[in-house]
Amino acid sequence: MSFPTAFMGRSNLLRILGAVAATVLIAAIAYFFYKELAANWNKFLEYKWKIRYDLAAASFALLFVVFAISPLAWVRILRLQGAHLAPLPAFLIFYLANLGKYIPGKLWGYGGQVYLTRREGVEVGHVIVSTGVLLVLDYFAGLAFASLTVVFWPNVPAAAGIAGAMAVALLMALLSGSERAFNLMKKALAKMKVTAFEGIRPGRGLFNIWLFLLSRWLLLGAAFSIGIKAILELSVVESIAYCGAFTLSHLGSMLVFILPAGLGVREYLNVTLLNAVTTLPPYVAIGISVATRLWMTIMELICALPAVAARRILK
Repeated sequence: MSFPTAFMGRSNLLRILGAVAATVLIAAIAYFFYKELAANWNKFLEYKWKIRYDLAAASFALLFVVFAISPLAWVRILRLQGAHLAPLPAFLIFYLANLGKYIPGKLWGYGGQVYLTRREGVEVGHVIVSTGVLLVLDYFAGLAFASLTVVFWPNVPAAAGIAGAMAVALLMALLSGSERAFNLMKKALAKMKVTAFEGIRPGRGLFNIWLFLLSRWLLLGAAFSIGIKAILELSVVESIAYCGAFTLSHLGSMLVFILPAGLGVREYLNVTLLNAVTTLPPYVAIGISVATRLWMTIMELICALPAVAARRILK
């Protein structure tokens, strides 16, 4: 056996072992969450939840604005590639395809996005690249926002959170303004099998889209904070700390491609982080994580169901 062949064999074996280890870890996280949920289920049901419906409605209204931003950012990324897609079809396609993430594997949603956008005359390559760019920019925007919320966490220096947010912002400014840094990032992503930024040049447009997505996370944080205050009596500082726990758990679940929509993993991370930054009883933390999942899933359905009807009309 030649050296290149042996190396490739070892490389494939390491990939398989890594995938198996990741699967076992994710399954273990989901198992522990559902075990914790079962142990606290009765206390969760017996807890006297006081819902303020005016705040809940305001939270859902703001969340709809948040959900409208993602397709608009996607349209702007397509324009950087010279492709054009109107905002309304982009919204319809985005949330029709989004339903695919509830199928194990998560990539079904991206496949649906490619198929539906191709019917609108956009090249497959542009769709794949734009989807990858949106994910990367959105992740960086989420990290910046999460860093800002850490400022309000107990026992964490405020300077650490500010430094983290500034580091992400400077990184995005560097990637947008330096072709060398931009190319290094593309090579790093290629090694991780992430197809993104092909055919896109660094520049102000890229940084502006990142800022646009950062505003989305800020609005999502506001919607989450209002939603939490609809069921719990909290100070502004406490709600922002909760918001940080939610954001980091959401970012963590974005890396999970096995479970549908990161189901179980996001909730486990949410409960773990809530327990770290608050003195909530476990069953209340679990209630918040379950309520958050329902909150976002309902909004996804609100966006997707009209999209299904509109696609039938437009056929």
